[in-house]
Amino acid sequence: MIPRRSEQPARARSAAYGGRLLPLLAHGLRDRLQGAHGRANARWGHLRPPPGRGRVLWLKAGADEESVRLGAELLAAIRHKRLDLRLVLTFETDYPPLVDRALARLEKVGAGYGPCDAPRAVRRALDRLAPLAIIWTGTAADTNLLAAARAQGCRALVVDAPAGTAQGVEAAYPATPAQARTWAGARAGYVAPVADLRTLLTQAQAEPTLRSLMGGGGLRLWWCHGGESGFQSAFIERWCQSPLATDGVLLVSPTPGAADLTISAWDRRALGAGTVVAVDEPRWYPAVAVAARAQYLAGASAPVLWQSLAAGTPAGVSPALAEALEDRMAAPPELAVAADPDAVMAWWSTVAADDAGARRLGDACRRRFWDERRRAGQVRDELLQRVFDW
Repeated sequence: MIPRRSEQPARARSAAYGGRLLPLLAHGLRDRLQGAHGRANARWGHLRPPPGRGRVLWLKAGADEESVRLGAELLAAIRHKRLDLRLVLTFETDYPPLVDRALARLEKVGAGYGPCDAPRAVRRALDRLAPLAIIWTGTAADTNLLAAARAQGCRALVVDAPAGTAQGVEAAYPATPAQARTWAGARAGYVAPVADLRTLLTQAQAEPTLRSLMGGGGLRLWWCHGGESGFQSAFIERWCQSPLATDGVLLVSPTPGAADLTISAWDRRALGAGTVVAVDEPRWYPAVAVAARAQYLAGASAPVLWQSLAAGTPAGVSPALAEALEDRMAAPPELAVAADPDAVMAWWSTVAADDAGARRLGDACRRRFWDERRRAGQVRDELLQRVFDW
Protein backbone atom coordinates (compact mmCIF):
# COMPACT_ATOMS: atom_id res chain seq x y z
CA MET A 1 0.00 0.00 0.00
CA ILE A 2 1.00 3.62 -0.46
CA PRO A 3 1.82 5.54 2.76
CA ARG A 4 -1.27 7.13 4.21
CA ARG A 5 -2.29 9.08 7.25
CA SER A 6 -5.39 10.76 8.66
CA GLU A 7 -6.83 13.81 6.95
CA GLN A 8 -4.54 16.79 6.48
CA PRO A 9 -5.50 20.31 5.42
CA ALA A 10 -5.49 20.98 1.70
CA ARG A 11 -2.47 22.82 0.32
CA ALA A 12 -1.84 24.44 -3.00
CA ARG A 13 -0.01 22.25 -5.46
CA SER A 14 2.26 25.13 -6.36
CA ALA A 15 3.73 24.96 -2.86
CA ALA A 16 3.34 21.45 -1.47
CA TYR A 17 3.10 19.43 -4.68
CA GLY A 18 4.73 21.58 -7.34
CA GLY A 19 8.30 21.44 -8.59
CA ARG A 20 10.07 24.19 -6.59
CA LEU A 21 12.60 22.75 -4.17
CA LEU A 22 12.50 25.19 -1.25
CA PRO A 23 8.70 25.07 -0.72
CA LEU A 24 8.81 21.29 -1.04
CA LEU A 25 11.50 21.03 1.60
CA ALA A 26 9.54 23.33 3.90
CA HIS A 27 6.36 21.28 3.56
CA GLY A 28 8.28 18.06 3.99
CA LEU A 29 9.84 19.35 7.22
CA ARG A 30 6.44 20.47 8.48
CA ASP A 31 4.96 17.04 7.78
CA ARG A 32 7.77 15.27 9.65
CA LEU A 33 7.45 17.59 12.64
CA GLN A 34 3.74 16.72 12.72
CA GLY A 35 4.48 13.02 12.48
CA ALA A 36 3.18 12.67 8.92
CA HIS A 37 6.22 10.73 7.69
CA GLY A 38 4.22 8.75 5.16
CA ARG A 39 3.04 11.90 3.45
CA ALA A 40 6.54 13.37 3.43
CA ASN A 41 7.99 10.19 1.91
CA ALA A 42 5.24 9.89 -0.67
CA ARG A 43 5.83 13.48 -1.75
CA TRP A 44 9.26 12.37 -2.99
CA GLY A 45 7.98 9.35 -4.87
CA HIS A 46 8.42 6.65 -2.24
CA LEU A 47 5.32 4.73 -3.31
CA ARG A 48 4.48 1.03 -3.27
CA PRO A 49 2.09 -0.61 -5.70
CA PRO A 50 -0.61 -2.90 -4.33
CA PRO A 51 0.36 -6.56 -3.91
CA GLY A 52 -0.53 -9.02 -6.61
CA ARG A 53 0.10 -9.34 -10.31
CA GLY A 54 -0.89 -7.16 -13.24
CA ARG A 55 0.01 -3.79 -14.67
CA VAL A 56 -0.65 -0.69 -12.57
CA LEU A 57 -3.20 1.96 -13.51
CA TRP A 58 -2.64 5.15 -11.51
CA LEU A 59 -5.43 7.60 -10.75
CA LYS A 60 -4.04 10.90 -9.50
CA ALA A 61 -6.40 13.22 -7.61
CA GLY A 62 -5.74 16.65 -6.18
CA ALA A 63 -6.34 18.24 -2.79
CA ASP A 64 -10.06 18.99 -2.77
CA GLU A 65 -12.70 16.49 -1.68
CA GLU A 66 -14.53 16.35 -5.00
CA SER A 67 -11.33 15.55 -6.87
CA VAL A 68 -10.64 12.65 -4.51
CA ARG A 69 -14.27 11.48 -4.64
CA LEU A 70 -14.18 11.42 -8.43
CA GLY A 71 -10.90 9.49 -8.40
CA ALA A 72 -12.18 6.94 -5.89
CA GLU A 73 -15.46 6.34 -7.71
CA LEU A 74 -13.73 6.07 -11.08
CA LEU A 75 -11.27 3.58 -9.59
CA ALA A 76 -14.18 1.45 -8.38
CA ALA A 77 -15.80 1.58 -11.83
CA ILE A 78 -12.54 0.59 -13.53
CA ARG A 79 -12.11 -2.31 -11.13
CA HIS A 80 -15.42 -3.79 -12.31
CA LYS A 81 -14.31 -3.33 -15.93
CA ARG A 82 -10.72 -4.58 -15.61
CA LEU A 83 -10.02 -7.29 -13.05
CA ASP A 84 -6.46 -7.86 -14.22
CA LEU A 85 -5.05 -4.45 -13.30
CA ARG A 86 -3.67 -3.25 -10.02
CA LEU A 87 -5.23 0.14 -9.27
CA VAL A 88 -3.64 3.01 -7.37
CA LEU A 89 -5.27 6.22 -6.17
CA THR A 90 -3.09 9.06 -4.90
CA PHE A 91 -4.15 12.42 -3.54
CA GLU A 92 -2.81 15.55 -1.90
CA THR A 93 -5.30 15.50 0.97
CA ASP A 94 -6.73 12.39 2.58
CA TYR A 95 -10.45 11.91 3.21
CA PRO A 96 -10.46 8.50 4.92
CA PRO A 97 -14.24 7.83 5.19
CA LEU A 98 -14.76 8.75 1.54
CA VAL A 99 -11.86 6.69 0.20
CA ASP A 100 -12.45 3.71 2.48
CA ARG A 101 -16.11 3.53 1.52
CA ALA A 102 -15.39 3.65 -2.23
CA LEU A 103 -12.57 1.10 -2.09
CA ALA A 104 -14.14 -1.32 0.40
CA ARG A 105 -14.01 -4.98 -0.67
CA LEU A 106 -12.01 -4.19 -3.81
CA GLU A 107 -8.95 -6.32 -4.47
CA LYS A 108 -5.55 -5.25 -5.80
CA VAL A 109 -6.08 -1.57 -4.99
CA GLY A 110 -4.04 0.93 -3.01
CA ALA A 111 -4.63 4.51 -1.89
CA GLY A 112 -2.44 7.13 -0.29
CA TYR A 113 -0.57 10.40 -0.69
CA GLY A 114 1.04 11.10 -4.04
CA PRO A 115 4.28 12.65 -5.25
CA CYS A 116 5.14 16.25 -5.99
CA ASP A 117 6.13 17.31 -9.50
CA ALA A 118 9.86 17.65 -8.86
CA PRO A 119 11.82 15.63 -11.46
CA ARG A 120 13.47 13.39 -8.85
CA ALA A 121 10.12 12.53 -7.26
CA VAL A 122 8.57 11.92 -10.66
CA ARG A 123 11.33 9.51 -11.72
CA ARG A 124 11.13 7.58 -8.47
CA ALA A 125 7.33 7.30 -8.58
CA LEU A 126 7.34 6.08 -12.18
CA ASP A 127 10.12 3.58 -11.46
CA ARG A 128 8.22 2.16 -8.49
CA LEU A 129 4.76 2.00 -10.05
CA ALA A 130 5.67 1.46 -13.72
CA PRO A 131 2.11 2.43 -14.65
CA LEU A 132 0.32 1.41 -17.79
CA ALA A 133 -1.56 4.71 -17.62
CA ILE A 134 -2.13 7.75 -15.44
CA ILE A 135 -5.58 9.31 -15.12
CA TRP A 136 -5.78 12.75 -13.50
CA THR A 137 -9.18 13.28 -11.86
CA GLY A 138 -10.44 16.74 -10.97
CA THR A 139 -6.95 18.23 -11.17
CA ALA A 140 -4.73 19.42 -14.01
CA ALA A 141 -1.95 17.15 -15.21
CA ASP A 142 1.44 17.74 -13.56
CA THR A 143 3.88 19.13 -16.13
CA ASN A 144 6.95 17.05 -15.28
CA LEU A 145 5.04 13.87 -14.48
CA LEU A 146 3.10 14.01 -17.74
CA ALA A 147 6.24 14.61 -19.81
CA ALA A 148 8.16 11.79 -18.12
CA ALA A 149 5.23 9.40 -18.36
CA ARG A 150 4.72 10.07 -22.05
CA ALA A 151 8.45 9.59 -22.67
CA GLN A 152 8.12 6.10 -21.17
CA GLY A 153 5.10 5.25 -23.31
CA CYS A 154 2.64 5.61 -20.45
CA ARG A 155 -0.89 6.56 -21.49
CA ALA A 156 -2.43 9.72 -20.03
CA LEU A 157 -6.02 10.85 -19.51
CA VAL A 158 -7.38 13.96 -17.80
CA VAL A 159 -10.91 13.94 -16.36
CA ASP A 160 -12.75 17.04 -15.17
CA ALA A 161 -9.86 19.50 -15.37
CA PRO A 162 -8.57 22.24 -17.70
CA ALA A 163 -5.62 21.61 -19.97
CA GLY A 164 -3.15 23.78 -18.07
CA THR A 165 0.27 23.06 -19.54
CA ALA A 166 -0.69 19.55 -20.70
CA GLN A 167 0.60 18.35 -24.07
CA GLY A 168 0.28 14.89 -25.57
CA VAL A 169 -2.66 13.64 -23.53
CA GLU A 170 -4.38 10.67 -25.14
CA ALA A 171 -7.87 11.88 -24.16
CA ALA A 172 -9.49 14.65 -22.15
CA TYR A 173 -12.92 14.48 -20.53
CA PRO A 174 -14.02 18.05 -19.75
CA ALA A 175 -16.85 18.63 -17.28
CA THR A 176 -17.63 22.18 -18.39
CA PRO A 177 -17.58 24.27 -21.57
CA ALA A 178 -14.84 26.40 -20.00
CA GLN A 179 -12.64 23.32 -19.56
CA ALA A 180 -13.38 22.14 -23.09
CA ARG A 181 -12.16 25.42 -24.58
CA THR A 182 -8.76 24.98 -22.93
CA TRP A 183 -8.32 21.67 -24.76
CA ALA A 184 -8.68 23.24 -28.20
CA GLY A 185 -5.82 22.50 -30.56
CA ALA A 186 -3.49 19.53 -30.35
CA ARG A 187 -3.27 19.25 -26.57
CA ALA A 188 -5.21 15.97 -26.55
CA GLY A 189 -5.74 13.28 -29.15
CA TYR A 190 -9.41 13.14 -28.27
CA VAL A 191 -11.70 15.54 -26.41
CA ALA A 192 -14.93 14.00 -25.16
CA PRO A 193 -18.28 15.81 -25.20
CA VAL A 194 -18.78 18.07 -22.21
CA ALA A 195 -20.32 16.04 -19.39
CA ASP A 196 -20.07 16.41 -15.63
CA LEU A 197 -19.38 12.95 -14.21
CA ARG A 198 -20.18 14.29 -10.76
CA THR A 199 -23.86 14.03 -11.66
CA LEU A 200 -23.38 10.26 -11.43
CA LEU A 201 -22.40 10.75 -7.77
CA THR A 202 -25.38 12.99 -7.00
CA GLN A 203 -28.14 11.51 -4.86
CA ALA A 204 -30.90 11.41 -7.45
CA GLN A 205 -33.69 10.14 -5.20
CA ALA A 206 -34.51 11.55 -1.76
CA GLU A 207 -37.71 11.47 0.26
CA PRO A 208 -39.21 14.80 1.44
CA THR A 209 -39.57 13.52 5.01
CA LEU A 210 -37.75 16.56 6.35
CA ARG A 211 -40.76 18.64 5.34
CA SER A 212 -43.14 16.81 7.68
CA LEU A 213 -40.59 16.45 10.46
CA MET A 214 -39.58 20.10 10.58
CA GLY A 215 -42.81 21.58 9.31
CA GLY A 216 -45.08 19.66 11.64
CA GLY A 217 -48.54 21.05 10.93
CA GLY A 218 -47.78 22.27 7.42
CA LEU A 219 -45.02 24.87 7.60
CA ARG A 220 -43.17 25.51 4.35
CA LEU A 221 -39.41 25.07 4.15
CA TRP A 222 -37.23 27.53 2.22
CA TRP A 223 -33.53 27.05 1.43
CA CYS A 224 -30.87 29.71 0.77
CA HIS A 225 -27.35 28.54 -0.04
CA GLY A 226 -24.11 30.47 -0.54
CA GLY A 227 -23.21 34.12 -0.53
CA GLU A 228 -20.97 36.12 1.75
CA SER A 229 -21.71 36.27 5.46
CA GLY A 230 -23.03 39.82 5.09
CA PHE A 231 -25.46 38.72 2.40
CA GLN A 232 -26.68 35.78 4.47
CA SER A 233 -27.23 37.99 7.52
CA ALA A 234 -29.22 40.48 5.45
CA PHE A 235 -31.15 37.63 3.85
CA ILE A 236 -32.12 36.14 7.20
CA GLU A 237 -33.20 39.52 8.53
CA ARG A 238 -35.34 40.20 5.45
CA TRP A 239 -36.95 36.76 5.55
CA CYS A 240 -37.83 37.10 9.23
CA GLN A 241 -39.63 40.36 8.41
CA SER A 242 -41.53 38.87 5.45
CA PRO A 243 -44.92 37.10 5.48
CA LEU A 244 -43.07 33.91 4.53
CA ALA A 245 -41.82 33.63 8.12
CA THR A 246 -45.37 33.40 9.51
CA ASP A 247 -45.83 29.90 8.11
CA GLY A 248 -42.31 28.82 7.19
CA VAL A 249 -38.87 27.67 8.26
CA LEU A 250 -35.71 29.04 6.65
CA LEU A 251 -32.71 26.77 6.09
CA VAL A 252 -29.45 28.55 5.31
CA SER A 253 -26.08 27.07 4.40
CA PRO A 254 -23.22 26.68 4.82
CA THR A 255 -23.26 28.11 8.40
CA PRO A 256 -24.60 31.58 9.15
CA GLY A 257 -24.07 32.98 12.63
CA ALA A 258 -27.59 34.37 12.98
CA ALA A 259 -29.43 31.01 12.91
CA ASP A 260 -31.62 29.80 15.77
CA LEU A 261 -30.06 26.32 15.66
CA THR A 262 -27.91 24.06 13.52
CA ILE A 263 -29.35 21.05 11.76
CA SER A 264 -26.69 18.84 13.36
CA ALA A 265 -28.13 19.78 16.79
CA TRP A 266 -31.78 19.47 15.76
CA ASP A 267 -33.68 16.91 17.91
CA ARG A 268 -36.06 15.85 15.11
CA ARG A 269 -38.98 17.73 16.61
CA ALA A 270 -41.24 20.05 14.65
CA LEU A 271 -40.07 23.66 14.62
CA GLY A 272 -42.00 26.85 15.13
CA ALA A 273 -42.83 29.30 12.37
CA GLY A 274 -40.06 31.77 11.70
CA THR A 275 -37.24 29.43 12.80
CA VAL A 276 -33.90 29.81 11.01
CA VAL A 277 -31.81 26.64 10.73
CA ALA A 278 -28.16 26.52 9.70
CA VAL A 279 -27.44 23.48 7.52
CA ASP A 280 -23.96 22.92 8.85
CA GLU A 281 -23.48 19.41 7.41
CA PRO A 282 -23.48 18.92 3.60
CA ARG A 283 -24.90 15.42 3.98
CA TRP A 284 -28.24 17.10 4.65
CA TYR A 285 -28.34 18.93 1.31
CA PRO A 286 -30.29 16.23 -0.61
CA ALA A 287 -32.98 16.11 2.08
CA VAL A 288 -33.15 19.90 2.35
CA ALA A 289 -33.35 20.43 -1.41
CA VAL A 290 -36.19 17.97 -1.96
CA ALA A 291 -38.16 19.20 1.08
CA ALA A 292 -37.90 22.90 0.26
CA ARG A 293 -40.78 24.75 -1.30
CA ALA A 294 -38.12 26.65 -3.27
CA GLN A 295 -34.38 27.17 -3.24
CA TYR A 296 -32.13 30.15 -3.82
CA LEU A 297 -28.46 29.71 -4.69
CA ALA A 298 -26.39 32.84 -4.27
CA GLY A 299 -23.37 30.74 -5.14
CA ALA A 300 -22.86 27.00 -5.41
CA SER A 301 -20.22 24.43 -6.22
CA ALA A 302 -21.04 21.91 -8.94
CA PRO A 303 -22.13 19.16 -6.49
CA VAL A 304 -24.51 21.52 -4.68
CA LEU A 305 -25.90 22.87 -7.95
CA TRP A 306 -26.59 19.40 -9.34
CA GLN A 307 -28.14 18.31 -6.06
CA SER A 308 -30.39 21.35 -6.18
CA LEU A 309 -31.59 20.55 -9.70
CA ALA A 310 -32.02 16.85 -8.94
CA ALA A 311 -34.46 17.64 -6.12
CA GLY A 312 -37.23 18.65 -8.49
CA THR A 313 -38.15 21.77 -6.52
CA PRO A 314 -38.03 25.33 -7.91
CA ALA A 315 -34.50 26.76 -7.94
CA GLY A 316 -33.43 30.37 -8.35
CA VAL A 317 -29.94 31.84 -8.60
CA SER A 318 -28.06 35.09 -8.23
CA PRO A 319 -27.17 37.07 -11.39
CA ALA A 320 -23.50 36.15 -10.96
CA LEU A 321 -24.27 32.44 -10.76
CA ALA A 322 -26.70 32.66 -13.69
CA GLU A 323 -23.96 34.21 -15.83
CA ALA A 324 -21.41 31.64 -14.69
CA LEU A 325 -23.65 28.75 -15.74
CA GLU A 326 -22.77 29.42 -19.38
CA ASP A 327 -19.23 28.27 -18.60
CA ARG A 328 -20.23 25.57 -16.13
CA MET A 329 -22.94 23.65 -17.99
CA ALA A 330 -23.33 22.34 -21.51
CA ALA A 331 -27.00 23.39 -21.55
CA PRO A 332 -27.82 25.75 -18.66
CA PRO A 333 -31.44 25.60 -17.49
CA GLU A 334 -33.62 28.69 -17.40
CA LEU A 335 -33.69 29.46 -13.68
CA ALA A 336 -35.31 32.31 -11.84
CA VAL A 337 -32.79 35.11 -11.24
CA ALA A 338 -32.98 37.34 -8.17
CA ALA A 339 -30.36 39.93 -7.30
CA ASP A 340 -31.11 40.70 -3.64
CA PRO A 341 -33.16 39.45 -0.68
CA ASP A 342 -36.17 41.56 -1.61
CA ALA A 343 -36.26 40.04 -5.09
CA VAL A 344 -35.95 36.55 -3.63
CA MET A 345 -38.83 37.17 -1.21
CA ALA A 346 -40.98 38.38 -4.08
CA TRP A 347 -40.20 35.29 -6.15
CA TRP A 348 -40.71 32.93 -3.21
CA SER A 349 -44.08 34.57 -2.49
CA THR A 350 -45.11 33.87 -6.08
CA VAL A 351 -44.01 30.24 -5.73
CA ALA A 352 -45.92 29.91 -2.46
CA ALA A 353 -49.14 31.02 -4.12
CA ASP A 354 -48.85 28.92 -7.30
CA ASP A 355 -48.69 25.15 -6.74
CA ALA A 356 -48.95 24.26 -10.42
CA GLY A 357 -46.28 26.77 -11.42
CA ALA A 358 -43.97 25.51 -8.68
CA ARG A 359 -44.30 21.95 -9.97
CA ARG A 360 -43.51 23.05 -13.52
CA LEU A 361 -40.38 24.87 -12.38
CA GLY A 362 -39.26 21.93 -10.28
CA ASP A 363 -39.88 19.46 -13.10
CA ALA A 364 -37.81 21.59 -15.49
CA CYS A 365 -34.90 21.59 -13.04
CA ARG A 366 -35.08 17.84 -12.60
CA ARG A 367 -35.23 17.19 -16.34
CA ARG A 368 -32.06 19.25 -16.81
CA PHE A 369 -30.30 17.17 -14.17
CA TRP A 370 -31.31 13.89 -15.78
CA ASP A 371 -30.26 15.11 -19.23
CA GLU A 372 -26.78 15.77 -17.88
CA ARG A 373 -26.71 12.52 -15.93
CA ARG A 374 -27.55 10.50 -19.05
CA ARG A 375 -24.83 12.28 -21.03
CA ALA A 376 -22.37 11.71 -18.20
CA GLY A 377 -23.24 8.00 -18.21
CA GLN A 378 -22.49 7.76 -21.91
CA VAL A 379 -19.16 9.56 -21.53
CA ARG A 380 -18.19 7.43 -18.53
CA ASP A 381 -18.97 4.26 -20.49
CA GLU A 382 -16.77 5.50 -23.35
CA LEU A 383 -13.96 6.19 -20.88
CA LEU A 384 -14.28 2.73 -19.32
CA GLN A 385 -14.29 1.13 -22.78
CA ARG A 386 -11.10 3.01 -23.60
CA VAL A 387 -9.47 1.60 -20.46
CA PHE A 388 -10.79 -1.88 -21.33
CA ASP A 389 -9.28 -1.67 -24.84
CA TRP A 390 -5.83 -0.95 -23.40
